[in-house]
Amino acid sequence: NITDKSKLKLKMLKGFVGDITGGADVCKCIPRNQFVTESSIKFVLPDETAFIFLKSAKEEFIFTDKALIAIRGNSGASKKRYVTRFDYGEHPIKNVAFETAGFGLTDLDCEIKLEIGNESLSIDIEKNETDIAITYYRALVDVSKAIKRNNAKFNLSLNLIKNDTKIDLKESPENSLRAISTNVIDFTEALLIKFQPESYKDVFSAHFPGA
Repeated sequence: NITDKSKLKLKMLKGFVGDITGGADVCKCIPRNQFVTESSIKFVLPDETAFIFLKSAKEEFIFTDKALIAIRGNSGASKKRYVTRFDYGEHPIKNVAFETAGFGLTDLDCEIKLEIGNESLSIDIEKNETDIAITYYRALVDVSKAIKRNNAKFNLSLNLIKNDTKIDLKESPENSLRAISTNVIDFTEALLIKFQPESYKDVFSAHFPGA
């Protein structure tokens, strides 16, 4: 039997080879029924659902219904990893693109490109998993469109509130001001719930039946 120590050495050797050949950052698409076997799944919060799991020797990307969790290292051989969380509400996904693999011996990966918040990502994926990667691309496009649409509706509603609550302070008694302020706060909170959802599970689920 292969011991855990031997497995770790083998993993580090594969990472070292990947660093040399340039394949350390080329991801595999982890099947959803295997998510629970991956150690990095522990970074997913109890109240969220993982839909996309991309893993290479150097980095991992987990897209949940609420956030992108990026686990990155300096090299494939290193055990040290840095975990970053990008909640969609604070770091919206935008400008999702897909680049197909070429036909040469050196161009062996396709890419999903996107911006999340202020960070640009280019995720390399093994060429033989192009069909799965395209499904991921389509899901992320729909999530980005839903976020953009919700932000537009939220901003439009806020502008309507501003226009409807212009008050002459000299003519408005204190109680009226307090009531108006309370109504504006309540309405804004309702808008946040409606147009700034924490979860986009319904959008992801449309691309991953049975999730």
